[in-house]
Amino acid sequence: MNDIVCNIKLREYSGAFYRSKQIISGDRFGFFNLIVDFFTITIYALLNIKNNVLDLSDNLYSSLFNRSLAVLSLIDDNLIDDAYPSCRGMIEIYFKLLVLKCCPNIKSTFEKFINYGINNNICLQGWGKEFKKEFSNRKFKCRKSMRDYIQYGWVDMITDYDFSGKTYPYVLSSVGNYLQIKFPHISNDIKRLVDMYKFCNNYSHGNLARCCYQINDYFNSTFILANILPYAFELFCSSHCLNPIINDIDILDKIKHDIRIFYEAYAKRTTENFEMYYRRFKNDVNQ
Repeated sequence: MNDIVCNIKLREYSGAFYRSKQIISGDRFGFFNLIVDFFTITIYALLNIKNNVLDLSDNLYSSLFNRSLAVLSLIDDNLIDDAYPSCRGMIEIYFKLLVLKCCPNIKSTFEKFINYGINNNICLQGWGKEFKKEFSNRKFKCRKSMRDYIQYGWVDMITDYDFSGKTYPYVLSSVGNYLQIKFPHISNDIKRLVDMYKFCNNYSHGNLARCCYQINDYFNSTFILANILPYAFELFCSSHCLNPIINDIDILDKIKHDIRIFYEAYAKRTTENFEMYYRRFKNDVNQ
């Protein structure tokens, strides 16, 4: 089916660009097929998550798709370089969802560490006696950072999480290494996300210079979404008994097609091609 017809059929789930003017004028990324796809599954998922849910998985799904909506909205309004912190958060949440899928028995421990984090970061109650006791009994004594442990200390309850001799067991990259073993069919996606997590960290903390080509920020943020949203949405639909057919369109099949085209363009990122893109873009705007 023609791309334009598909996008029109999905517009009720699409970005604000289809409904109003951009906040910041410039690139029309909201019209790109993959952005329409990701808006569609994000809003579709959020509409199917019950309000005020207490289930841990649904809370994680809600957080994941809320951040996805934030990233897509920033892309839609040409504020893309501000999307990296939300991209980083999406990677963290996605990895936690995958861990819960393969290790459902750690759910109670997971919730306990979430409460530790709330008390420490939000309620500003310090580390707390219970958490300090938990930290003193941690499985991997080589790491002495309470900050890392409050984020990933729940890995101690994963029986086959064996990183003997590793220096940093309580960090996202080590969790990523574990998930690559547990999910071999998406191991390349997970590896790419570990690398992009480091990139987002460096960018968010001002360790990387801002790129003068906004299209490159589009590629980076969309690359992260492409390695998270399709499988996350598939898991969400499966766990909620939802059919991923939206307005007679097999959205996951459409995404696979559009991702292939995106990766072809992603492989051609060069300064020369960026310059050519913007020369054509200016000519189109002026016509």
